[in-house]
Amino acid sequence: MNRNGSSSENSLSSYGNIENDVLTPFTYQYSASKLQHAKMYLFTIVILPFRVLGVGLFFLLTLLLSNVLTIGYDVRSQTKPICDLRRWLLLPIVCMCARFVFFIGGFHWIKLKGIRATRNEAPILVVAPHSSFLDALVIVALGMPSVVGKTESAESFVGGFFRVLQPILVNREDPNSRKKAIQELIRRAQSKEEWPQIVIFPEGTCTNRSCIATFKSGAFSAGVPVQPVVVRWPNKVDCVTWVCEGPSVLKLLWLAMTQLYNKLEVEFLPVYQPNEDEQLDAELYANNIRRLMAEHLNIPLCDLSYDDFCQIRIACKYKLPAHEAAIYLNSLLQVMFALEHNRDQLSDEDKQAKWLQARLESMLNVCRRKPYLSRTEFTNIVFPTCQPNSKANYLLNLVAKHYTSPLSNKLNFRMCMVHTSMLLFPKLPHQALCYATKAYHLCTLQTGVDDVEAWEISRSDAAELLSFAFTLENDATVQLILDQAYLIRDSIISNNTRSNHSFNGISGDYLYEGLLSQLPDVANCYIYFDTEISKIFGRRRRPLIDSTSASESNLNTVISAPAIQMTNSLAAVNDTSIKSQKDLILTNFECIDITEVPLKESNCYADKIKDDIHLINNSLKDDLSINFRGRVSSMPKHQLSSSTVLMDLEDNSDSKDAYLQKCISFAMITHTNRALGMMYLQENNWDLELAVKKYLSNQQNCSTNKRQLKRTYLQSNEQPIVIDLTTSDDLCNNNLTGQKVSTAATESIENLPIFNVLSWNINGLESANLNKRMSSVVQTIKKEEFHVVCLQEVIVSCLKILREQLESTYHIFSASDHNSSWDYFVVILVKKHPDIVVDTDTVSIQPFPNSVMNRHLLSVDLSLSQSFRQSNVELNLRMFTTHLESCAEYSAVRSAQLKSVWDTMSYYVNSGQFRAGSQGNRASILCGDLNLRDSEVSMLGGLPYGIQDVWNECGRRVEIRNTWDPMHNPNARRLFKGVPRAHMTFRYDRMYVLGSRLKPIDFGLRGIEKIKDLSCLPSDHWGILGRFLLPVL
Repeated sequence: MNRNGSSSENSLSSYGNIENDVLTPFTYQYSASKLQHAKMYLFTIVILPFRVLGVGLFFLLTLLLSNVLTIGYDVRSQTKPICDLRRWLLLPIVCMCARFVFFIGGFHWIKLKGIRATRNEAPILVVAPHSSFLDALVIVALGMPSVVGKTESAESFVGGFFRVLQPILVNREDPNSRKKAIQELIRRAQSKEEWPQIVIFPEGTCTNRSCIATFKSGAFSAGVPVQPVVVRWPNKVDCVTWVCEGPSVLKLLWLAMTQLYNKLEVEFLPVYQPNEDEQLDAELYANNIRRLMAEHLNIPLCDLSYDDFCQIRIACKYKLPAHEAAIYLNSLLQVMFALEHNRDQLSDEDKQAKWLQARLESMLNVCRRKPYLSRTEFTNIVFPTCQPNSKANYLLNLVAKHYTSPLSNKLNFRMCMVHTSMLLFPKLPHQALCYATKAYHLCTLQTGVDDVEAWEISRSDAAELLSFAFTLENDATVQLILDQAYLIRDSIISNNTRSNHSFNGISGDYLYEGLLSQLPDVANCYIYFDTEISKIFGRRRRPLIDSTSASESNLNTVISAPAIQMTNSLAAVNDTSIKSQKDLILTNFECIDITEVPLKESNCYADKIKDDIHLINNSLKDDLSINFRGRVSSMPKHQLSSSTVLMDLEDNSDSKDAYLQKCISFAMITHTNRALGMMYLQENNWDLELAVKKYLSNQQNCSTNKRQLKRTYLQSNEQPIVIDLTTSDDLCNNNLTGQKVSTAATESIENLPIFNVLSWNINGLESANLNKRMSSVVQTIKKEEFHVVCLQEVIVSCLKILREQLESTYHIFSASDHNSSWDYFVVILVKKHPDIVVDTDTVSIQPFPNSVMNRHLLSVDLSLSQSFRQSNVELNLRMFTTHLESCAEYSAVRSAQLKSVWDTMSYYVNSGQFRAGSQGNRASILCGDLNLRDSEVSMLGGLPYGIQDVWNECGRRVEIRNTWDPMHNPNARRLFKGVPRAHMTFRYDRMYVLGSRLKPIDFGLRGIEKIKDLSCLPSDHWGILGRFLLPVL
């Protein structure tokens, strides 16, 4: 038995054998070899005293000079930069003295890599990962730029040193201080005055550098270019990591000063120019920068934030059992219920209560039948009807890690459900224990019971439940609590016998009474935890069920328990027992990014617009059910009417939350953006339905608008394709409305001049089931008869199959014709069609000169005649396909390759060298496995003029965004053991078009159906299908 009275099978203390470990960024365990310890003990005697003396003297000197330099400065009311002669003379001396402080302390080497941008190029430096108070050395190495800090720091003993930096101050006692600080940061960043650059550590707390935590968005609100700066501490002994569960400050200082020397590396990445979406959405901007820095450091992203870290500390303070696991589980419950709430659009309060009750009861029923689950089973139970988003996947991995037994490698679902019950009713531990008992089978002598209050379990099960739900010293303590609970039960039975009572059984209410009489602090630990969480986070982090009402506290009508004279807790429960279910409104869900929730698609966009508005208006009743991540671009004041509402994200008022959510709703319905929504809503007095109708009316009057073309196509001819990648084989082609998705054009589409292009990495290097997978690829091409097919990662045997089965209907051009020694290559197939003329003399195969993987570009010229589907316009088209360099470490090579292809596309469309005909009749399409990250496109300055991303142009549908997705594609999952990390999904495969004669109207995926009699799919990539509308004159 362990210290909680449970067997080691149920212990959460060891996870060394768990596969697919998820790193926690707020823990660090110091380790060093015996030889390193011996050196440190020796240096403690020989070197440490002199270093302490030297550091102290130079620190005092630096502080003295800083105070002299800042005499007369008031940083709290500073409106202009300080550029006087005194600062010009003394600041270099202060920097030199501060550097000597660290040098004497053992930090000898600072290696600077890259080129630091000037303030005009990047007014903000974003530094990560932030792991220690010793990161102050980065500030010194950068020449004392400005920082953001607490007001108390500027007024403390070392305030002079802090005031030298001309900081932006945050006063914790002022509720508006954070808002003012962000406004000041934006003002300085956009100012033309000679302010120093601003250094930001956007993680907001220290981590162990194993991953990059969530960025705060404040530094990105200005929408100005920033320069990412990555920090490394490449030392044999880690003497800098300062986290909650790690060495203290004094120990870290001792470790640092007893090393012969310590090294620091500071690397400046290229300046990041935000695109329009990032300028309007600070959260998006922050996430893209975070992803870029993580890829450069080759470490994963971590969706844990400082708020999660604070909750873990509070849970530890009040001794919640397995406190870290409980916080992850609580966050997962928030996401789970919020996702299903958004999906089901539950607006009626009675329905919400019944739905939540049924959801909890169903999970408890599963727990009784199967107390141990595999990870896959656990995922299916937690998310039975909806697709988990990226945060949910990350939390699933964390919860699975912490609740998995190292002996059986199975998740302890019973322990998980006990914690779930306690976290659902933090203010009512009595009621929580009643539900927790339903995770166990009824006592053998009790039958016909379903009510939670009357549910009784055996003594051994009750002992395990207590050890799961509370932190108890040992097995003797558990038995003492049980003895007291049985004593209370027997005293009541003698006066009021219940028909459903069993002699050996015990119910949750008696367990709570026994615990309360012996250990009242332990019995109320969840109350203390929830109270402090509410005090710190308020509305941002409330419990799932708000059980503070004096009259409403349960999920269903219960039989009131008889009063107990020994304590007054059950009498209090009688006063707080439920009389109605209407107060159980789920107003406290975790905020969910609406872009990660699959949208319900209507068969006819225009006919269903009122229904969509009705559903979204219902969801707006809960002002936390949707989270707007970003900021809205403001309009000049002279353009605002009296009804206009200026919105600021830092203002958390309910009314402004509603306005922001209407902007989101507009963007969801119209497939546009939030800034456009704000404009239409303001013009229509914030009437959502009227604004949408106005937008649609304007679109119908603009025949050349690309979104009108898309909707005309979808509305008149084919319903949008919505793909649920988690459904069974039989449902793979069903959309969210349950209707069959058409993969072939309807009769009316056949009459339109539509040009179809498929691009697909067929994974020819994977030998497993290659022939059957190739057969599936060929059948897909034959079935849909695409006009052009571009294939990547083709090998010789695959090319042979293509030529044997498709040469009669397609022209086949292979890059292997240029170099037969390549292990894999790209191929273009052009349909043999009387109106599609292929110029074989223009076939071009260009190896990339900087490639280390033999990557190359294949292109061919096509001519679509005037009779092609009655378009009446001849179009000269150049098709490009390529497979750019793989892996994050070749990002620079890949970017150079992409830029050269873009230049080639522009050259062929805009120069006079591209075939005959006017420039207006030329177009080019690039598609393939480009291995791109969004940050790399941004680093190139965004898309060149005129080039369009087809996925972007066709509505940016989230469900078909990622084309390489190990979470849903078992072929891609072969690289991972268990469930891969949620951030390991990418939009590698892309399609770009240049030329006004081709209008992208639809984007979809192919290869999503499993091969018959096999458990795999055709490839580890989804195929991407772009459809283009040709002009009709």
